[in-house]
Amino acid sequence: MRNPLTKFEFASHGYFGPHEVYSLDLETGLMIGRMVTHEFIHPEGVRFQLDVDTIRRVRNRLSRLQLPKWADYYINESTIDGEQWSVTATYADGTVIESGGSNDYPPRFGTVRNLFKPVQQQFLKD
Repeated sequence: MRNPLTKFEFASHGYFGPHEVYSLDLETGLMIGRMVTHEFIHPEGVRFQLDVDTIRRVRNRLSRLQLPKWADYYINESTIDGEQWSVTATYADGTVIESGGSNDYPPRFGTVRNLFKPVQQQFLKD
């Protein structure tokens, strides 16, 4: 891997839904999620430690997304209330890629959501 991804962050919020912020440190394998809804706040975040094999699989999944090719912003102007999201990817050489959107997404965006399922499941238990 010439320039590995070291950090990945994803934030999402909807007009009526929760505000979610997730971060993944691919060097330590630490995944953190924070969620704020009308009913509760997780200010300290939910932490989840990934093992070495999972980190390798996550890196492979993220590399297939081809983040450097993503547009700066995706928007579906025909939808007013919905989801706004942002992604920040940091690479070992210091390169930072940022993308975001409102009700529109790049190809295979579901992969981003699925990465953070372990933390999302912890929110549901609380």
